Amino acid sequence: MNTETMKTVKLEIADLDQKVLPGWSVVAATGFQMPLNHPVTVKTALCDKWGITADYLDQRIQTLLLNNRPVDDPETITVHPGDVITLSGAMPGLAGAILRKGGVLAGMRHSISAQNEEAVETQSKWVTVKLFNLVINDLRDHFLGRGIVLLSEQCRAFLDALITSFPLSVRNILLDHQSAAWDEVKKQLKQTAEVKLRISDMNE
Repeated sequence: MNTETMKTVKLEIADLDQKVLPGWSVVAATGFQMPLNHPVTVKTALCDKWGITADYLDQRIQTLLLNNRPVDDPETITVHPGDVITLSGAMPGLAGAILRKGGVLAGMRHSISAQNEEAVETQSKWVTVKLFNLVINDLRDHFLGRGIVLLSEQCRAFLDALITSFPLSVRNILLDHQSAAWDEVKKQLKQTAEVKLRISDMNE
């Protein structure tokens, strides 16, 4: 992923927190990219790098996976560039109980729990983040406000549905910090592989 050629798009939306953004659940579950230049603990990435509060991590994120392996202690497990982090609220049933972070049944899945391993050499400067369950909406405005990186096609589909749904609410579309019409933005995004996207509430 080359940040020098990456396009940036920023939108301001009136009353963002009152709107259901079409396609956001798909984006969240499919995954988006967040920056990480070097290995750190999972908690450092989530809280210090990406701004999630420690209270939210402790109380609301009940299922935490690193490369599809459950994490019990985010303060001791290391995430590396190129890894995948999955965040979810409590999941239902026995499987949810077993996967729950620090849960009483955690011992049943010791063999599949995340362990610190030697880093694999990579040129990546990003971590893929996936959101499920209540976390999808809880952290929507947080991540979109900070900026996420998407594949261009994924970004265009998401924004096209959003702008079509709220044509009067979307304001100040910026492409690489310059005001632009959506049709021109779409044309430009077809020429790049990845897009950094920020969406904020214009009323804040």
